[in-house]
Amino acid sequence: TNAIKFSFPGSVITISVVINDKEVAISISDQGTGMDEETIQKLFRPDVFHSTHGTNHERGTGLGLILVKELIEKQNGRITVKSKPAEGSTFTFTLPVAV
Repeated sequence: TNAIKFSFPGSVITISVVINDKEVAISISDQGTGMDEETIQKLFRPDVFHSTHGTNHERGTGLGLILVKELIEKQNGRITVKSKPAEGSTFTFTLPVAV
């Protein structure tokens, strides 16, 4: 839902999936507000409160991505972020393929 929260009306959100023998990678990309490197470093840290209003002034708890990261890591996965201010963000999470 963050892709929606931080995107502007009419912009594109893309979901892509890549599967190989070992893992599945799911990426969600938006053309929203984007983030600088300092903000990205705070996203997954439970010891640092971080919450940003969305493009429609929506409020958040600052817990969503922390919980997502914890759940993904419990499944032996990982999550990465690429973002540029005013250009948008791509969140990719990777999970192992069940054998």
